[in-house]
Amino acid sequence: MRTITVEVTNTVEVTLDETKFTPEFMKAFSSYMWPVDDIEEHAIHLAQMHVRGMADWPSTFIEGYGPAEKMGISFRITDRSEKVI
Repeated sequence: MRTITVEVTNTVEVTLDETKFTPEFMKAFSSYMWPVDDIEEHAIHLAQMHVRGMADWPSTFIEGYGPAEKMGISFRITDRSEKVI
């Protein structure tokens, strides 16, 4: 049996409509998902979900956010690399 370590790096451009991330939305999201302090933390979470295939655009429903298009959420992978380390 062989173990191979691979480094995979994705750079994701996340666009979102900041007007949808109101104090009410942030409070509600934090109450039923987990505490998120700012829109940058949402962008990180959304980018991670996108590269794992759990969030797409434009037609997907994203848990905790609803329809991506309604929230102004879109993604673009700007760089990707893989290498055995």
